[in-house]
Amino acid sequence: MRRSLAVLVLGGSLAGGPLAPSLPPARSRALETCPVVRAPASADTLLIAGRYWHALQVVPPPPPSRPLAAGDALLHAVIAEGLGRTARVDELVRRAQGGDSLPELLALAARADERAGRWALVEAKYRRLAQLPSAPPAMRAAATVRLAMALQQLGRLDSAIAAWRQAAQALPEIADWLALARAEIQRDTAVAFASLSAARTPGAAQRADLLVARRRLTAGNLRGALDVYRRLGRTLEIARVEYALGQWRLARVRADSVLFADPTKPAALLAATFLTGRYDTLSLREYLAVSRAYRARDDLSSAERFARRAIARSDTSVGAWLELGRIESERGDLRAALTALDSAAVRPRGRRRTGSPPATLIAFARAQALQAAGRWDEAAPLVDTLVRAHPGDSSIARAVLFLADHDRARGEAAKELARYRVLRRRFPGTPAANVARFRLGLLAYTRGAVDTAATLVAAAFARDSTRQLGLAPRYWDARLRLELGDSAAAAALRRIAAEYPLGYYGVRARQLLGDTSSLLVDTALALPKPGSFPPARARERIRLLASLGFDAEARAEATGWVGDTSASVHVLVAAAGAAADAGLAREAIALGEAARARAGMVPGVARALFPISYRAIVEAEAVEQCIDPLLLAAIIRQESRFEPRARSRAGARGIGQVMPSTGRQLAARMRLGSWDPDLLYVPDFNLHLGSRYLNDRINGDSLPIWAVLASYNAGPDRVARWRRWAEFDDADLFAERVSIRETHDYVKTVYANYVWYRQAYRPAPAPAPAEGPAAPVP
Repeated sequence: MRRSLAVLVLGGSLAGGPLAPSLPPARSRALETCPVVRAPASADTLLIAGRYWHALQVVPPPPPSRPLAAGDALLHAVIAEGLGRTARVDELVRRAQGGDSLPELLALAARADERAGRWALVEAKYRRLAQLPSAPPAMRAAATVRLAMALQQLGRLDSAIAAWRQAAQALPEIADWLALARAEIQRDTAVAFASLSAARTPGAAQRADLLVARRRLTAGNLRGALDVYRRLGRTLEIARVEYALGQWRLARVRADSVLFADPTKPAALLAATFLTGRYDTLSLREYLAVSRAYRARDDLSSAERFARRAIARSDTSVGAWLELGRIESERGDLRAALTALDSAAVRPRGRRRTGSPPATLIAFARAQALQAAGRWDEAAPLVDTLVRAHPGDSSIARAVLFLADHDRARGEAAKELARYRVLRRRFPGTPAANVARFRLGLLAYTRGAVDTAATLVAAAFARDSTRQLGLAPRYWDARLRLELGDSAAAAALRRIAAEYPLGYYGVRARQLLGDTSSLLVDTALALPKPGSFPPARARERIRLLASLGFDAEARAEATGWVGDTSASVHVLVAAAGAAADAGLAREAIALGEAARARAGMVPGVARALFPISYRAIVEAEAVEQCIDPLLLAAIIRQESRFEPRARSRAGARGIGQVMPSTGRQLAARMRLGSWDPDLLYVPDFNLHLGSRYLNDRINGDSLPIWAVLASYNAGPDRVARWRRWAEFDDADLFAERVSIRETHDYVKTVYANYVWYRQAYRPAPAPAPAEGPAAPVP
């Protein structure tokens, strides 16, 4: 037990077994080799795999309020730490007999003190651990690093600097990162800068440059800091320095360029914070963009505050009142939303330079507010009135399409068809009318009218010059022509597969053509150039940083390679593998994308692009519930990027994004004991529930794979209703029919991901037998 726990405390790599090959079946099924009876795993095995909740189930609880043998205390403390129960770790450590002599228990106690901010105790424990002869060398080195951090927290900077130097000697592979930590607290700027010169990788070098810029700012060397930020292309940092230099107008223009580019991106919120914090008054356009930036982050209180400032800036702005109306609508306050829209309606009228007139926009917003509040019976006649008053207006056409989506979701086919006909007749040149044309084609195909369907879809494809409908018309045009015997259709599908290999339509194009061969390029990676950075070192540096708890540094180390054009693909793949093993799947995917851009989808690149963090847990939970672990991996990649602490706006938690209400129901049905929603942040517990949910859909409801995915995103009740659709048994028709935009996109993305996971992790083919008689063994 102790030997395995030592590996766990220090952080060890986990190796997984072979996974399923080929394309996913059209109909989901249990694993063909699902074991009926499984021998219970030992606590030792479960802990090494990171399955802390499962280990808790097999370990008898310790007697309360009694001293414990050090080994027993260690076992229970490891489980408690894995479950995030710091107070429990403290209690177990206090009850351990001879705990100070057991390195693993001492390390657990020190980490518990760290989390509680008891820095004097942290220093004492790590100092003892660093000098403990029985501690493994790697543990002593890690203790030296944590000791330096404790001394830094205590304000004993000279001692911390000495500890950082000692840590660098113990861990020479990441000495440059440790030198960075030392430079952060080094009083002498020249000495600090000298310690940064040894940065060995792009991530460390970029972090060193940022530290140089910060030290220059602190020293008042603004222009020197500006030079660094310009070289790094850090737009907002440049704006901050320009502001400090008195270049207020230039700084504002630069921040505006970030804010206006896309208010929904995180960088826009940073720009909004900069502008509102430094300028007393913003322009109307700036206030509205700031409001949209906060609304995109679901901070409706801040969004409302800046929308009202926009109104105060220009009370006659219809756009400002419309923004306030949208905010109130998203908040669910229909009365406040309609009041804001009424205020917009009495502002001075006048046609915009481009787009719809204000009256139309206000009416459209009113219809949207009613629709958001579920007041469809009021929204429908309002939209019908707008149709008669404003034929050809694209905003009104969108309102009609929203009503059609509602009819589509309720299964009211006659109303849905009638709205599509209205769109084609009264709004023929609008994008909404082309959506109607495309959907009418699919409905005709569902009825068996393939010729009519092909004509309508071809027309939608021809009119979609700006690709507002994406790849769907192009793919369906080729699919329908293939069914009608057009010899050129197969070539069109092959082009889609070649141009968009990772997307849903590229994957489905191959499946339609019956191409089950490997999607991967059968090419070996070229060997790295002599003298280039060794891939093994790239992997080891990320592993070491992550094992020391330097998550931000590990992420920076990994992503530093993404923008380095001189890095070999081998380095990118190795760094991606290390990032995935450390639970940094987002960084692994970014590295995979960079590697694919240089080498194509060769096997190593595919695994980088489709990583499996927490692989031992994913495999164990999937096999326990008789589902394909790669299906579970594909879902996790989309849901959380393998982030255990992920939390969605809707409240879904953990690596598999399980809603607390769903988790409670599953836990009760599975008889898992008292409910604790915080356990959803524990990967093995979260996936224990998530994989059971999938088992119920796959083996209980016998759903096709696309419906399983829809159920995971939209819930089983909706899918039970959708099962009555004529489109249900066709992957493409089903995906196009789903009117919930999030679920529509989710099904397509995860389906394609699942195909690629099965390709990336398919076993290597067995070597061909040698021709002729075997050579005699000497």
